Amino acid sequence: MKKVHAGYLAFIAAALLLSACDGFPESFKSPNMTALPPRLQPMFEKTKVICFGRFQVEVPDSATIVYARAQTPFNTERLEGAGENLAQWVAKEEAKFRSTFQFPSSDGVTNYKETIDGAVPGQKIVIGYQDGSMLANIYQITSFVKVGADLFVQSTSAGVEPNEPGSDWTLPKKLAGLDATAGLLRARPNDEVPTEPGVCIDGGFIADAPGLSHEKIPLGVRFKEFPDVHLSIEVTKTPRIDDAHGVERRLKKAEANAQKTGMGDWYSRIKFFRRGERQIEGWKGYEVLARKPAQEGASENHQFLFESQGEPDDALKPMLDVNMDTGVKGNAAAGQKPSLEDDEAVALWDKLTSSIRVRPVGGAAPKKTSDAGSLLPLGELAATGRACPQTGMWECVDEGDIRGGRRQLFRAGEKMPAIVRVGAPSLWQRIKGETPTYRSATVWKLVDHDVPRPS
Repeated sequence: MKKVHAGYLAFIAAALLLSACDGFPESFKSPNMTALPPRLQPMFEKTKVICFGRFQVEVPDSATIVYARAQTPFNTERLEGAGENLAQWVAKEEAKFRSTFQFPSSDGVTNYKETIDGAVPGQKIVIGYQDGSMLANIYQITSFVKVGADLFVQSTSAGVEPNEPGSDWTLPKKLAGLDATAGLLRARPNDEVPTEPGVCIDGGFIADAPGLSHEKIPLGVRFKEFPDVHLSIEVTKTPRIDDAHGVERRLKKAEANAQKTGMGDWYSRIKFFRRGERQIEGWKGYEVLARKPAQEGASENHQFLFESQGEPDDALKPMLDVNMDTGVKGNAAAGQKPSLEDDEAVALWDKLTSSIRVRPVGGAAPKKTSDAGSLLPLGELAATGRACPQTGMWECVDEGDIRGGRRQLFRAGEKMPAIVRVGAPSLWQRIKGETPTYRSATVWKLVDHDVPRPS
């Protein structure tokens, strides 16, 4: 998704020097108060709700939705209709590694390591060494998962052993994470808004589970009636907030630079509709709405922005970045004269941004169970946190001493649990009669449809 450019911040900063808010309608100054002008009203006679990540937005039914690469927590892309071409995509990835060589290249050792089967039927994982990494000390890992007619590609990296003690950046842990995520992934028509917890991505849905430490979901909206208007939304869950690059700080920094440009006349013609704090749903952030005048090589155009830092490690209140540009031609802002008037641009912005909210969950789980009249095939996978899709006996893929046993009975609709591992007690724990246990997420596999009768 497109980020705010330095030039944009510079002209907005210069506008801070002006009293440009004066003289505009009162509705311009207060979010959500701008009524739709007549030209926009037909657009919203029929609307649709779009799911992105854990959130939703309401847009005109005629709008086109553009999903970009997501991180959930691995880089994830959908290759629409490529499911039958799994072998070709795997071969292409293998060829990429085989065409480059480890250091020193004179040894003739390529960067290809191996291709393995994933935990999910129709999943292949290609492992190689990152090109250019000294002494081949970084693995590059790509997982291909066939889901229906589509192919989902997830990629990540890991350090070549030995790693720091307790490090999560190891090949076994990354492979386990890719397997677990693949088990959570299902196909989703982009007009479906799921009712269970999880993350919407392009053509798919990843059910909720422990371990989704990082989420970054970008979304674009294009309008049939006004093709030059582009809206982008991005939500990012991160472990910490870095407000050093917040909008207000960037504006102040850009303001100092703006006074040195010698473009006072151009700056004086900037129309600055709104700037300041705003709240969208649960996000407290900063909003800037402005229109810059034409200059050499660029048309006049609107550039609107809302940014909230969210809360650290809060999946339901991540960073939120919303942008809207008019006058877009191709992918270049200010490439043509805007098709929207000022009041129309502000009204459209308010209408769209006011509909962004957390997606409601808690309804009935999607019917994909024997209760719906059909049995899922043996070997079906379901990860910790997902609603059980089939009553039957399930076996976890993890080995070892597991409390309750590796094979357990779950009924459709139940939440698939984490496992409790039984560890070897230390000498002191044996003296005290204690047994150490550890909880961890896992992937369960359907192994039997028959439910044992109580004795």
